[in-house]
Amino acid sequence: GRRSSHGSMQSALARLEEQLQQLQQRGALLDEELRDGDEPIQQLQQQLNDALAARAEVDTDLAAARRDLDAADAELRELDERRFSAEQRVGEIQSKLGKHAEAEAAYRRAITLFAQLAHDAQDSAKYNQALAKTRRCLGLLLSLTGRLQEAEQEQRLAITVCQALAAQFPDDS
Repeated sequence: GRRSSHGSMQSALARLEEQLQQLQQRGALLDEELRDGDEPIQQLQQQLNDALAARAEVDTDLAAARRDLDAADAELRELDERRFSAEQRVGEIQSKLGKHAEAEAAYRRAITLFAQLAHDAQDSAKYNQALAKTRRCLGLLLSLTGRLQEAEQEQRLAITVCQALAAQFPDDS
């Protein structure tokens, strides 16, 4: 009985050694695959690093472009302010020269332009102040030419703008 038990133990041990050998072979294959797989992983890691570096470069360029755009917007706003002020000044000069139609046209252009600026920069009082002044000037011109209803309407609009300014900027009143 011992011999058969010893034989079955040897047989079990042989099976275990065979399974161990198979496991070792599979482990060696996995190690080889892992080593072979390292190169694509390293390539992917390098590509990822390159992409992250390119992204950082793009972010830097984007930030610079935004600064340039902000500076250009500020320059454009300043040019617009000059243009609008020039339209208002043309209206005043034309009015003094007695060229009422030309003065009215200049005032109306200035009103349109100042209204747009005031709308775009709602946190700034200066555009609305200029808008109110221009409406008042147009109202005076219209009253000089006998167009009293239109003059009253422009004066009321100027007052409305001033009231809105007082409400929006109570500390500046």
